[in-house]
Amino acid sequence: MNSFSVGGEFLFCNGMETFSINLCDKIDMKRGYEVILENLSIQPNAWPQIRPDMNMIILSNTHSRSAIQTYVKTGYYYDNMTFLAELNSSIQEQEYSPESHPPEIFNEPSVQDVSSPEAQSAKRNIYGGKFEYDEKTEKLTYHSLTNIGVTNIQVSHELGCLIGLGEYSAKHTIITDKTQMPQKFSLLNNNLPLIWVFGNFVKPTTVNDTKYDILKIVPINDNTNQVISKSISNHLYVKTKQANFQQLEVYFKSKFDQDYKLPLNGNVIIILNFQSLA
Repeated sequence: MNSFSVGGEFLFCNGMETFSINLCDKIDMKRGYEVILENLSIQPNAWPQIRPDMNMIILSNTHSRSAIQTYVKTGYYYDNMTFLAELNSSIQEQEYSPESHPPEIFNEPSVQDVSSPEAQSAKRNIYGGKFEYDEKTEKLTYHSLTNIGVTNIQVSHELGCLIGLGEYSAKHTIITDKTQMPQKFSLLNNNLPLIWVFGNFVKPTTVNDTKYDILKIVPINDNTNQVISKSISNHLYVKTKQANFQQLEVYFKSKFDQDYKLPLNGNVIIILNFQSLA
């Protein structure tokens, strides 16, 4: 059985989304090949902590019995305090609303002109809060800052991991006034349980009537927040497309069914192993 390996080392990646392995000669896969991800090395915390579709906050007011959604700006944050400032800004200002997330307001109090300063001020009187950091415990405590009623919040699972909700982050926990998070606040808290690996050379897999070029699912080490840099065990070969390839493209996603490709920083090593079916 014909078998060979190809790979690439990508140094000083700065938000790279697609990793291209250029081949000296074309690989003829028309006769039938299968492939595995033999080795993958990614540095710790190399991906954005705040990603699309995982950055939502729900603010609810106990007096008006209404709620509004707001979103933390996506991207890579280099220190805890920068992220905390952005998190609090999202809660207090409710101004960031990317195109993929049109504002969604439930039972919004009636205001004549929502763009006027008066209307924005009225909205902030109903929705508002702040997380405060305790240097001794390294934990966050949430405080409601509204003049009318109390603002409680709910955050996405991914945000919950970062702010220290721990196991409660997956339970849509309502965070009430003066609640201290059970675990330490840190950007190094892992909020990415696994990475989906895709390749343009892989025969598509059908999931829920949609085809995806899935190569491998790689778990993240919860303690070190990194992909283990060694040969991946439990190899499962997948069939390749029957075509000629001069360039192999590999990319990553945090969810298999989203368009967002996971950008990576640092150094990345990818090694693929092919074997013929004949």
